[in-house]
Amino acid sequence: NILFFHACGNHELMNFEQVEIQDKLFQVSTNSCRHVFQKNKKCYFEAFRTRGWRFLQLDAYANSILHPKHLSGYKEAAKILRTENPNDVVDTPPGTVNFFNGLSGSQCRFVPFNGGLGQAQLDWLVASLHEARAQNDKVVLFSHLPLHPNSASWRNVPFDAPHILDILNEYSDVVVAVFAGHSHSGGYYFDPYSKISHITVQATLTHRTAFGICDLYHDRIQLRGFGALPSRTLFVHAADQYYEEEEDVYNNEPHLRDDA
Repeated sequence: NILFFHACGNHELMNFEQVEIQDKLFQVSTNSCRHVFQKNKKCYFEAFRTRGWRFLQLDAYANSILHPKHLSGYKEAAKILRTENPNDVVDTPPGTVNFFNGLSGSQCRFVPFNGGLGQAQLDWLVASLHEARAQNDKVVLFSHLPLHPNSASWRNVPFDAPHILDILNEYSDVVVAVFAGHSHSGGYYFDPYSKISHITVQATLTHRTAFGICDLYHDRIQLRGFGALPSRTLFVHAADQYYEEEEDVYNNEPHLRDDA
């Protein structure tokens, strides 16, 4: 029974409401292949646990003007964009205004194709990381939007990225890695302060093939990259932590590690 966990992104919300996505994925699920987009009607949730590891799925578009206007997520995002972006990016039709006119640096995150986690999800994230710490579990986060600007740019992170990074710094003994997308060129950043690795996977729209398989060990994640995604060794919270980038293994057959 193979599980597929789907991270909600802007391209999905440009075409479907979240409830439609959930319904369509349910329709294509089978006994041997199940697609998971929501749990308890939320697009952020704990995906699964295994051998001291937890995998948390974030909804980087909980607050977004890509939602229907009657939803609270739309209203909160519209309020943020009207406050932080000097351009009329909420009510003007797409393609008629330069989102970034007058923006610079960290302010560049306040554009319509990004979104935010919102306070309820941030509270859930803190509670989840606190519980993982209490049980000595390690955590990997998944998000459509990169969480650190150095793994993409300030144009590609959530509205509440600074708050999120404060949380990650507070729980740097728990979080090992963040996997994201959104920035089509991909990216990587090892945060020397938190010792967290931020991996942005390249878009298959522009790179044809880009995916990875993670082998989990007690002291590291061995990321085997395929296509445009480099292979890396992501160490667990070592003081002298670093990453190793390996050759592309697109033509190699996937294999299991005996001690994984």
